[in-house]
Amino acid sequence: MHKPITFLLLILTFAACRQEKKQAENTPAKTGTETIQDPSPFAFDGLAVYELSKNTMAITYELNVYGEENTPLNAVFDKIGKKDSLTLFGQQPKNVHYLDTIGHFKLMRNLELENEVKKITAPYYYIYGTKSFQRVKIENVLYSYDECISSILAFPITEYDMEKCGHPLICSKKPLPLTYGANYTKEQEKINQYIDNQKHDYSNKTVKTKIFANIGSRFLTYNDDFIWGVSPSKSENYFPSRAIYTINGKGTVTETWGKCLDLFGVACD
Repeated sequence: MHKPITFLLLILTFAACRQEKKQAENTPAKTGTETIQDPSPFAFDGLAVYELSKNTMAITYELNVYGEENTPLNAVFDKIGKKDSLTLFGQQPKNVHYLDTIGHFKLMRNLELENEVKKITAPYYYIYGTKSFQRVKIENVLYSYDECISSILAFPITEYDMEKCGHPLICSKKPLPLTYGANYTKEQEKINQYIDNQKHDYSNKTVKTKIFANIGSRFLTYNDDFIWGVSPSKSENYFPSRAIYTINGKGTVTETWGKCLDLFGVACD
């Protein structure tokens, strides 16, 4: 189990979400931007998306995060992990195929794990990048288990068009009513001041958090140099993250959602 990374306050807001019309599974992928009024209340059930290596962009679910151990995905992984030795260090796991080992994460595929995970996850997700978004279908489920850095489930997104949508950042089951392209200089400065004022044992000293979109007073951000997955030796971005911050009328910043990967190896430090 990894130690909590205190510079991110992983607080999920649970509120009634405005009903969205269900998308049919055969709806073609779309790209674009949207602008609407600030909705209230707001709930986000999404996950972070990362470029894990030169070969793999993936929706990422971190396993066994402190305080989030009793989730359906953790339960499925623990059950199959014990049966097929997926969680035993120093022992070759059973029924696995190595698919990508060139980045920080040694990504493997176990068909039973994949089938069970797909039963409790959505077949399609909206992937939001630095420039736009696209709806993609999930085909495979991979995993990486490590005693030092983050252990993850990874859902590769092979159909994602990075030229049109930019670097992938977050995903959601339903389309988000967000705005791209505004000037976020003042808000970005407030958020980075808020982060700098938090007490944390580990942090990204050389990479600042950036805003890529907003939903009213809620600002969607990332902390990522996009180098660590492609050229690990050239990056000092040890804690790439995604987060949503709210800035109220008085200028007070609150983090309402956040996800982070540990590439440093806090658990072994």
